[in-house]
Amino acid sequence: MVRIHDSEENEAPDEELTKEFAPQEMPMQTEPPPTTSTAETTTKESLKDVVLGKVIDVKDVVKSKVMKETGMPEWMFVFLGIIAIIVVLLIAYLIIRKLFGKKRHGDKNKSKGFKDFFGKGTDLIAGKDVIGNLQQDMEELEENMEQNEKAQADEKEEVKLGRIQYKLDYDFQQGQLSVTVIQAEDLPGMDMSGTSDPYVKLYLLPEKKKKVETKVHRKTLNPVFNETFIFKVAFNEITAKTLVFAIYDFDRFSKHDQIGQVSSTDFIIVYLGTNENPTSRTRVIK
Repeated sequence: MVRIHDSEENEAPDEELTKEFAPQEMPMQTEPPPTTSTAETTTKESLKDVVLGKVIDVKDVVKSKVMKETGMPEWMFVFLGIIAIIVVLLIAYLIIRKLFGKKRHGDKNKSKGFKDFFGKGTDLIAGKDVIGNLQQDMEELEENMEQNEKAQADEKEEVKLGRIQYKLDYDFQQGQLSVTVIQAEDLPGMDMSGTSDPYVKLYLLPEKKKKVETKVHRKTLNPVFNETFIFKVAFNEITAKTLVFAIYDFDRFSKHDQIGQVSSTDFIIVYLGTNENPTSRTRVIK
């Protein structure tokens, strides 16, 4: 016979079985504490150690190289390093004091800035002081040059080259100028012996076409020439002419040295000379 169980009896064991094999309630999971800050701190410390190690290595390499090349002992290297550090600190202190230090006079509470550090501001940048100093230097230079030129001119005037005496005569009928070179006095010695071999060369300016010259007088500083030369020139043109006496020292083997010269334009108008011969003239050689 088949037994038919009641449904209620069948359901009870199922509930007990379900309870027996049902998993227990899982505990709540807690998140681990964050480790970001610790990792960052560790990274920074590691980077710091690496950089410090590199600096120490570089220092040791430089130290070894310097000591090897210079033969410097270690204590000397350390001493120089300390001196260098002191110098750098001193320079930094002076710069900071210059930039941010207070004025001792005037506005005591007003600090100095870059403007005071680099000078007088826009005036210095614009170069006004430099230009002013340059102009002053140029003026002083011009004054000195003028003084030197005057001194040289005075020295030239003080150098005595002697005098020359000559006579002029004009023939109105023939239309010619007669020039007589009488003598020269106190000429400078151009030779090693202290004397000269002078002669005179004459010509009219501006054309300078015809040139004549006297004879050479040997070893004398006071030659007497008494030679006459004729120049063909119209009377209406004579005032536009300049008569030149060029005095030379003759040299047989080299170029003749010019002692000096005299230029004359006062042919008939002005007479200079002695009372015995009113038409003779005596001029200082320049």
